[in-house]
Amino acid sequence: PLEDSWNEVFQQIMDYKDKHGDTLVPHNYFDNSRLGKWVTRQRYLYKCKQNGQATQMTDERVDKLNEIGFVWDANEEAWEEMFQQLMKYKEEHGDTLVPQGYKVNPKLGKWVQWQRVQYNRRQ
Repeated sequence: PLEDSWNEVFQQIMDYKDKHGDTLVPHNYFDNSRLGKWVTRQRYLYKCKQNGQATQMTDERVDKLNEIGFVWDANEEAWEEMFQQLMKYKEEHGDTLVPQGYKVNPKLGKWVQWQRVQYNRRQ
């Protein structure tokens, strides 16, 4: 039934975590598109549950996903990862003035620039 199907894909997310070290499966994951869509759906259902809506996301499923370190907010997780990289940069350079074209970590340079853009839009 439905629960067996959920458990089958849950096993796939555990296998993914064993292989990749996290549960950040891209929505369009080439190796297993079903898993990518499933992960996106779990996040959506969890958000609905948090907002008091009736969903298929049970407390038991939430607990199982939490036990494996499931990331409920991939955007927040990505932001935190980049922030940690910025803190490392600050330790090494004494400031957070990462050049936009920072060759050592181009992604960090672009991220810092985007944070500045976002900040300036709020002013």
